[in-house]
Formats: sequence, structure tokens, C-alpha cells
Amino acid sequence: MNETTKIRAIMAYNIRKLRETRGFTQQELATKCKITPLAVCKIEGGKVWPKDSSVESIASALGVESQDLFVNKRIEDTLNEKIDVLQKTLSELQGLTAAINKAN
Repeated sequence: MNETTKIRAIMAYNIRKLRETRGFTQQELATKCKITPLAVCKIEGGKVWPKDSSVESIASALGVESQDLFVNKRIEDTLNEKIDVLQKTLSELQGLTAAINKAN
């Protein structure tokens, strides 16, 4: 399997898993992205490489960044790592806010 085929397989898997997690049918995702359901089917099947604009619209419809579709590990793990970083940052900001409020 060449590198392009591997990347397309990763993207296909991630799109399908995210779509299913969001509770979308292929038809619903297609409608949100203004592409055909057949295109979604072929993309998820790893049979075609979508246009850049379609990658952007699919990622947007699924609530992720386009580069997240190409991550070679479980997409859920990637998103959970991002959530952990955001929660840590929020906690730090809350601590700073409390310290500032206390100082005033």
C-alpha cells in the first residue's frame, strides 16, 4: 500500500467514524457539504480523493479541523487530547482570574 492510499484510508475511516459519532447519515453529511451522497460513500470507502473544498466542508460539518481528518490514530483520541489541553488552559485561566480578583 503506497503512502497516498494509506492517507486516503485514514481520512476515509476518520470521516466515517466522525459522521457516525455525530449521528449523521451519509445523505445528511452530503447535504451539509453540498456534495452528493454517492461522493460521501466513495470518500468513506476510500475509493476517491475529495477536492480540497470538499475536505474543508466535510471537516466543518463534522466540527473538526481539516487536518484532523488525516491523523493516523483514532480520531476520538486526537479530539480527547485537544479537549484535555483546552480544559487545562481553562483551569489555568480560572486560577489567574481568581488571583487577580483577590489582589484587587
